[in-house]
Amino acid sequence: MADEQVVFNFVNPPGTGPIIRNDQGDAGGGEARDLIDFEQSTSKMFSINSLGLPDPGGGDPKRQIVVCIGDIIADSDALKFYLCQFEAACAITNIYCCINADTADGTSNGQTLLISESSGDLQVTTYSTAASNPGLADETWTTQGAVTNGDMVAGEYLYMQPTKVSSGLAMAGLTFLIEYTMTG
Repeated sequence: MADEQVVFNFVNPPGTGPIIRNDQGDAGGGEARDLIDFEQSTSKMFSINSLGLPDPGGGDPKRQIVVCIGDIIADSDALKFYLCQFEAACAITNIYCCINADTADGTSNGQTLLISESSGDLQVTTYSTAASNPGLADETWTTQGAVTNGDMVAGEYLYMQPTKVSSGLAMAGLTFLIEYTMTG
């Protein structure tokens, strides 16, 4: 545009260091502020928080991780499946499961999927397949239920441990969708 006035224009500056440097410091509360904050008419459009994580639109919206475990056999009680590890503090808001083929009849057999956190092995969610045919339907995202102990700290991870009911149910393509918001 002909009438465009550029406020800052960096064209091939010399050197190998950063073009813009921001040191928040660690005293006086400055370390908790956003590193960068873009606004339009006083509404946050995008920011980089104090941990260097992007915050599109402001307010740390829900984020998602999809983890595919794959197939599990009906009697998987002795196994623990790693789901994901969090690099920063966050709060789990919901966990869903899905499979890619109907399970067998769940009227007398079932599977309970317990998801726990690593620091205290506390339950985060648990889900039991329905006592119906099928026990869990193909390609149907099903919530794991209420979240408890969902506040994660950096370095903490989630794992899933199945427990069979009677003879259990084999599950093909077991996949989890984990929703969370950043808290740190």
